[in-house]
Amino acid sequence: MTNIEKKAFLRRYGDNEREIKRLEEEISRWESRAEKVTASYSLAPAHGADGDKVQVAVDNIA
Repeated sequence: MTNIEKKAFLRRYGDNEREIKRLEEEISRWESRAEKVTASYSLAPAHGADGDKVQVAVDNIA
């Protein structure tokens, strides 16, 4: 393996590490959204445009 090939390999490794970190942070944000509970006090039933937050988060994590 030449030095150029070694440098290219290490560059790809660094890129992959950054992508992994980005994806872990994104998963963390979706988990946080799914776990967030907000009380709503109203006489009328609420029909949120987002639907089921947990299902949306799971879909995005998958």
